[in-house]
This record gives sequence, C-alpha cells and structure tokens, in this order.
Amino acid sequence: KFCVENGLTVFIMSWVNADERLGQKSFADYSKDGVLTAIDAVQKATGAAKVNTIGFCIGGSLVASTLGYMAAKGDDRVNAATFFTTQVDFEKAGDLLNYVDEEQINWIEDRMQEKHYLPGARMQDAFYLRECYLHNRLGRGELALDGVKIDLKKVTIPVYNLACRDDHIAPLQSVFRVGQHFGGETTLVVSGSGHIAGVVNPPAQNKYQYWTNVTGATTLDDWMGSAQQHPGSWWTHWIEWIAARSGDKVAAPVPGDRELSVLCDAPGEYVRVSGIY
Repeated sequence: KFCVENGLTVFIMSWVNADERLGQKSFADYSKDGVLTAIDAVQKATGAAKVNTIGFCIGGSLVASTLGYMAAKGDDRVNAATFFTTQVDFEKAGDLLNYVDEEQINWIEDRMQEKHYLPGARMQDAFYLRECYLHNRLGRGELALDGVKIDLKKVTIPVYNLACRDDHIAPLQSVFRVGQHFGGETTLVVSGSGHIAGVVNPPAQNKYQYWTNVTGATTLDDWMGSAQQHPGSWWTHWIEWIAARSGDKVAAPVPGDRELSVLCDAPGEYVRVSGIY
C-alpha cells in the first residue's frame, strides 16, 4: 500500500504449499521457476525493460543467489535490489547455528526422503540449511545453481541493505556483511526493533528509529559509532532511495492490458488448496 501510494507498481511472489508433486524441486528450481519466471511475468504485464527486486530474510538469500546467477549469464534485467534482514554470509548467523549440525540436517533430509517434501510446520528447519547455514557456500563463493557458480562480486547493481538492531534470526553483525559481498554500491540502513517489527513499521505509527551512515565503515562497530540516528520509520528513507533509481513516473498498468491475462481476483485460487501442516 505504501509503495503504490508513492507511485510504484508492485508484484508479490507467494509460494504454494509443497506436496508430493514438488518433491524433486531444488533450490535452483526456486530460483529459475520462481524468481526468474516472476521477472518474466512482470515484464509481460508491464512492458518494463527492467525491474527492482525486494527479498525478505531467506527470500533475500534466494534473490541474492539469483542475482549472482543472472550476472554470470549476462542477464541485466534487475535495476536495483533491496534486502530486508537478509544474510548472504552465514558465519555469524546467530541463534539458529546452535541447532544446525550434520546430525540435525541428516534427520530432516531423511524425513524429506520419506514423503519427498517437508510439512510446513518443519519448513523453517530445513530450507537451505545445509548449503547456507552449515557450509556457508554462498558466503564463501562456493555455491552453484544449475551448474553455474555464484560470484556476488559480479552483481554491480545498487543495493539497499536493511538490517534490524535487535534481530536474532538475521543478526545485525551478519546482515552488515551483505555490503562486503556485492560488487556495486550498497546502502546500509539499520532499523530499531527486531526481525518483523523493525521491517513492518509504517511511518504513521511514528515508532522506533533508524540509522544511516553516509561515510561508511569497514566494521559494524565503527559504522554504528559514526552513524546518524533518525526518528520514526526507515520507509521514508527507502522510498527516496528507490524512487531516485526508478526513472520517471508513468501511467499505472492495467491488469490484463498486455501479454498476461487476468486469472481471478486476489488472493488467488491456490490459497484455497488445503495446506500441508
């Protein structure tokens, strides 16, 4: 709502609950059939040559990996990327590291072998734990998607990196490292509060605060030590950042006017399918 009110056209990707039919899908499939297919759809729906992306938490890790894949393939359809509480280097991933070891992941993978998918209640325990949390392959530059090695330094588009000061899921010291891995301009902003409240903080609530640092720093302590604190929501800072990188405003697209037809009213038909719990 905030984005639309400020002149941005918004598309949201949501994931269907997995069942046996999706049992052989891999992380690379989430990238290709998810993120890349969504970019195709947005371009068909709007006629835009490029899009801006936002990724939240592990969704941001997926977007980052996909951007690395696109860079390796010479695909420049993403104009700028925003990450909310996202980790690409999991060495300092926080509390979850206490529960991630070979034995735990083997147990999870054995359960997945039985049904070829993981019930939703356990999804948070398994999604990409081995490659990211256990081996930190994305942060080490060792990750490959569909046989393509991912080098985030080749991603040179502008990046807005939002971290939350009191986040125990994606700790500040871990999210801080995002800027050290990409090859272009990265704008770090630190929000007050935690993983959800620090992100979902409409300006009208006039809650919390956020920090910026125009000079930057190589360590988190130095960055915070010289950062400027601002009252209220970081949303107003971000909308200025993304607007400056989005070109001139144009007439809002009308759903169904271009290559994609309208399927049904929101929220869509798949949400009516019985979930896996």
